[in-house]
Order: sequence, then structure tokens, then C-alpha cells
Amino acid sequence: MHAMRYRPPAPGEVVLSRHDGHLEARAPEHPPGRGVWANWPKPASRRGGSALVRALGDSNSVIDATGGLGVDAWRMALAGRSVTVLERVPVVAALLADALERAAAIDAAAAARMRLVEGDSRRFLASLGEHDRPDAIYLDPMFPPKRRESALAPKEMQFLASIAGDDADAGELLEMSRRAARKRVVVKRPQHAPPLGPDREFALESKLLRFDVHRPIGAGDRS
Repeated sequence: MHAMRYRPPAPGEVVLSRHDGHLEARAPEHPPGRGVWANWPKPASRRGGSALVRALGDSNSVIDATGGLGVDAWRMALAGRSVTVLERVPVVAALLADALERAAAIDAAAAARMRLVEGDSRRFLASLGEHDRPDAIYLDPMFPPKRRESALAPKEMQFLASIAGDDADAGELLEMSRRAARKRVVVKRPQHAPPLGPDREFALESKLLRFDVHRPIGAGDRS
């Protein structure tokens, strides 16, 4: 018998249920265990996190303005950063809240450095006072697809694309982030994609990904 092919649920049909100790989101026809959940790595498993941590430099406070399933935010917290995670999609925010609760049993100190805020990132950034501005802001917008992409994306990416849609406002969010960050804005991009915006200072690259570091807009540049 062939395994059921994964189909991401549409926004209005998501089933949230608990399975094997975690909260998952799935399509109605999929059985428990076939859904997507926020599966954060254990502290000893930090593969893929070193370039991100280097891109943050000496930043201590970080806002992850595109929370998603929270893996990168967790890696930043494991590296000692204080991270505020923003997520505008309620279903995804529920998965994040569940992951954060479970993370306390994995690394209580790292979990304590994380804060989850459900809501629109642009509104949150616009509301920041001078003393609330973070050292860095991290953006991980939905990746633009390669032309003639043949392989299906991992189900987590299919799920986020179906639930959250394209990040059409990513350029605007970068601009707002550059105005809010004190030290830098870090943007995660695939190797084939151009920079999200101007004034990229440098990039840290791996085989498939890169982290573009953009300078903030200084107080004298703000209008």
C-alpha cells in the first residue's frame, strides 16, 4: 500500500491535535502523526546554527520578526541571545507556544531567554520605544522558488506557505527592521536569491543558504 502523499492544509481546515507529547497541525484526512509540529533540536545538535550566530555578531537582544516554526530562534537562544519571537498566524503561534513549553525541559535557561508574541511584526516594530529597540532583528521570509523546481519542498515549508502565504511585505519589513534595530538586521536567503534589499554589508554563506547582514538606518537617516 502506498503512503499517503502529504497535502498541506488550507488555512480554514487546520486540525490541531496532540500526538506523542507535542501539538501538531494537519489536514483533516491525515491521521495523527502526519502533521507538522515545531521540532526544536537538542542543545547538542546545533548543525546549521553557527553561521547564523556569527551573523548576529555581538548582538545580545534579538527580535525574530518571522517566527515560523521557531528553530532559528531556538538556536539563537541556545547561543545565549535573548529572543523575542513574532508570529502573526494563530495556528503557527500555537505550535510555537507548545514548543516553548516543551523546551523548558530541554534547556530551561535558553527557554527563559525566549518570549513569544502573537501579532503583526510591522505593528510590533512600529510600537517600539527607543529603550525597547533590539540589537538585531532576524528575518527569514518565505524563499522564492527556483525556476523549474522538481523536488517537493519539505512538508514544513509546504505547510507554512499554505497557512501563511507568500511574504509579499518582506521588503517593507526589512525597511522597518533597519529603522528599529540598533546594530544590524540579518536576513536568511537561499543561495540563488538576490538580497532582499539595499545596503547589505556582508554575507555569511553555506552550501544552500546565506545570511545577509544589513546595516540599520541611523537616527540621522530617519525621516
